[in-house]
Amino acid sequence: MRSMGTAFFAATSGLGAYLGSFLITVTSKITGKHGKSPWVNNVISIGHIDYYFWLLAVLSSINFIAFLYFVHIYRYKVEFESTMRSSLVKALVSNGNKK
Repeated sequence: MRSMGTAFFAATSGLGAYLGSFLITVTSKITGKHGKSPWVNNVISIGHIDYYFWLLAVLSSINFIAFLYFVHIYRYKVEFESTMRSSLVKALVSNGNKK
């Protein structure tokens, strides 16, 4: 179980790194159009990394709102006793009463 947990942790960390790299690439290409400097730039004084962090805050807020929505619509499954289990319980109870 520990190795499965470690594998899932490594996989999600890798996917997160790819997603972060993809987000930076897309943001740089979109905001760097028409001769403007992109938000994420090699020279930190030229770029607007604060705008990028505001974008991350908005995306996180959207994720949180989606989470709250799905939590709100989730319903627990009602468990029914199987007929086999109820018949087994009845048989055990009736055998206990015969003694």
